[in-house]
Amino acid sequence: MKKLRPNYKMPQIILYSVADDIYRNLERYLEDFNALKPGKYTVGFLEGLRGRRDEAMELPDAVALRLKIEQLRIDLKEMRKDCGENFQVLKGYIRDGWGKEFWKIEFGAAGGAAFKKSEKDNWASTLDMNKKMKDFIAKYPTELENGYMPDEFVSKVDEDVEGFALKYGEFIKSKQKGTIRGKKITADNVVYADLQGVQNDAHAVFRSDEAKLGLFMVYDVKRMIARAGHARLSVVLKEKGTNEKVSNGKVTIQSEKGVAQVLVTDDTGEVVFLHLHPDVYNVKIEMEGRAVIHIVKKVGVGKHARMKVMVG
Repeated sequence: MKKLRPNYKMPQIILYSVADDIYRNLERYLEDFNALKPGKYTVGFLEGLRGRRDEAMELPDAVALRLKIEQLRIDLKEMRKDCGENFQVLKGYIRDGWGKEFWKIEFGAAGGAAFKKSEKDNWASTLDMNKKMKDFIAKYPTELENGYMPDEFVSKVDEDVEGFALKYGEFIKSKQKGTIRGKKITADNVVYADLQGVQNDAHAVFRSDEAKLGLFMVYDVKRMIARAGHARLSVVLKEKGTNEKVSNGKVTIQSEKGVAQVLVTDDTGEVVFLHLHPDVYNVKIEMEGRAVIHIVKKVGVGKHARMKVMVG
């Protein structure tokens, strides 16, 4: 099977910027295009072009996918703890509902072996433990009622079991990188095909106006963006007091009319955004367990702007 590849030769972020520029130009000259093909180049058609670009942008790229998987793993750890605590509470009801000679066998029937494995963040064992707990509660309502188990506990187990299963399903789905990558490439290729369609019609609309025609030539616009985008922005995250570098910090930058760009700090605590337009950028910094930081930073023409952010 042939591997799915991008049909365009530029970074994704540049593709979206090219589309943004061309669609803004198309909005200015929409009547000229509609004169060529009446009924096609309408406001609704333009909204459709922009909608497909926005849909492609919203699909997770490699960085966003890694962040999502890591966040889901953190969520599962917390939810696994809740499920494990439910098992420990259930053991208390078993102690009061059965004689001591039956405890060991009933603990096992309620999911004891799976509980031990689940403590090592074995998600499959957590699912197994949850199923055994639910089955046990359903099988022995009288004995557990004699052990003083309240209805609220049954509801909590049901809620936690369902929540963990849903989160685990999301986790498994997010790890299907090939499928997600394929959706992203397919959506991007649709955007590129849309741009080519506009470019082809522009040849007829502006056949005698080279300056206007250039506004719709995909790679001409790409080169203009690249020339305007020699600026860079470095962001370094460090701990207050210790000055240690902070990894796994999610840094998002966006100008008022531009496309959001996201990078994650590595062991050096730094990210570098390349090929930027000179503009004022809103910088958002997100770290697990810390308050979100918002900073405004101006990036000049051809400059390498730098930011050192101390986080506490």
